[in-house]
Amino acid sequence: MSTLPTSLIAILTGFTTALFYAVPGAFGLDNGSSGVKVAPLASGGNKPRVPKRDNISQKARDLIPFKKLIARGPDNAEPTKQAQNGGDKSQRINIDSSSYSDKTTPDFDIQPPGEGKVNLRAPISLDKPEENRDQSSTQSNQPSNQPSTLKPMGVIRFDDDRRADRKHLKGGLSIFSCLDEALVKSPRAAAMRAYLPVTKALFARATEQPSPQFFYDEGVRAEQNRRLGAVFNWEPPWKLVFRLLVAKQSVSARKLELMAQLWLLRADVRRAYTEVVVAQETLETLTSLYDLAHRLRVVSEKRFAAGDVPELDLLKARLAESRYDVERRVGLRRVIRAKQQLNIIMGRAPEKDISIPRLPPFLRTKDMKGAADVRNPLLPDFSRPMPTLDSFIARAVENRYELKTINQNLVLNKANMRRTIGDIAPTPQFWIGQSAAGNPPVGPKLNAYYVGVSVPTQITSFNQGDIAEFKAQGRQLKYEYGAQKNIITAEVSSAYNNVLAARQWLKVYEDHVLADSYEVARLARRSYEVGQSDITSTLQAQQNNVQIRSLYLEAITLYQKAFTELEMACGTPLLEED
Repeated sequence: MSTLPTSLIAILTGFTTALFYAVPGAFGLDNGSSGVKVAPLASGGNKPRVPKRDNISQKARDLIPFKKLIARGPDNAEPTKQAQNGGDKSQRINIDSSSYSDKTTPDFDIQPPGEGKVNLRAPISLDKPEENRDQSSTQSNQPSNQPSTLKPMGVIRFDDDRRADRKHLKGGLSIFSCLDEALVKSPRAAAMRAYLPVTKALFARATEQPSPQFFYDEGVRAEQNRRLGAVFNWEPPWKLVFRLLVAKQSVSARKLELMAQLWLLRADVRRAYTEVVVAQETLETLTSLYDLAHRLRVVSEKRFAAGDVPELDLLKARLAESRYDVERRVGLRRVIRAKQQLNIIMGRAPEKDISIPRLPPFLRTKDMKGAADVRNPLLPDFSRPMPTLDSFIARAVENRYELKTINQNLVLNKANMRRTIGDIAPTPQFWIGQSAAGNPPVGPKLNAYYVGVSVPTQITSFNQGDIAEFKAQGRQLKYEYGAQKNIITAEVSSAYNNVLAARQWLKVYEDHVLADSYEVARLARRSYEVGQSDITSTLQAQQNNVQIRSLYLEAITLYQKAFTELEMACGTPLLEED
């Protein structure tokens, strides 16, 4: 009978222990008070822990022992004995790309390669932004075991779930905001503006006149006289007026020179902004090439494990992936450098975060015909005809600061001529004071006042040298105006034709070259996946596709360079903010 209570106590203890461990697991509750869920290995499972990846290319160090594992795929792969026993971590293979999350820099991150089928992105409706949000949320709710899709739209756009901000084409800092901020906050612009008060000091200098002088003369023994008084200079009033007019014209001329320097700063900001945009698109192009090389390597691994292709194809795929990995890292550094240069020229800290809008997509499908067109100021607007050359030349003649400066120098030269002629009139001196004489040898001593005047004559020097110089300088400025106008006409003509050539280049690429290149690359990849072509021709097709896109980005750079030159030649902004 004594064993009955002991048995009941053991049964109750076992039942309580079973409830303690079974109830949380049945309801999906966390184990422990720390809020950390039980890992499979911690709960006694035999699933191997996925090692942290230390190489973005994820190349297996030795694929030969794992041919069957690769052929079965990551879903059907069984853990090896070494993995279960905590053996060498380098022998564990996991091709899943969901663990890429480390950012290489705080400014821009290298995302993992995409996997799956290549599809074009659906059209973006700017009139109904809620549809875009619904579409993006639907895509984000898809199961994670489905392969991600590549979304190349000319400027290569992959995996919208990780780059959802690309749908908002007008986000970020526009070129107009950069120009305004640089003109206000840039130290270079501040230094240029600081020159203007220096020139305005000419007004104070123009009011300077000879000061009165104190006069004292005493002959103690020989003459026994003493003179005490002052010397005054009387200047004709028109001399002051002419000096003030010269100061006014000098300040105006200096102001035009400073405006020309600020105009050059504006061109530097535009070049820096264009470099950021092109660097971002180049990085996307390099990332797409690496993405495709990674997928080709995965396919070549599976085909090599199945015995369809020789090991040479696998080595070529791995070599191409490593090469493109290095190139995209260099492209990332170019983006960081371009953003830092733009921050510096705008007066910001070099490492401050800055967001620049991406270029709009240039590959259009049949479903995208109704999509709203987004105009980017860095790309030409083919819906508007290009104005004639004469209109740009007329703008340049009207707005160029060089011509305005020459005209202002002509006005300044006339003011100097008037001042020089006005200075021919003499500036007399007057003496007045007290005089005392002892009248030696016997006196008497006399006290009185004295008055004197000194008037220089302008018989041999009447500023004839300055007058001749200003006359010759006036004729030279007129000839210089014609020469500068000829130079400006040549600059406008050259920039105008460069813009037309770049527009034609971009139009041809956007019409069919980019789409044809993308289709050739896609068919080449599919041909290799089904075993109809070798990897060499496939890699060559991918390289040609990326080269075409690189040439398109180069055309954008040339267009912006030519457009900046045309804007500089015209002397007025040609871009209009929508």
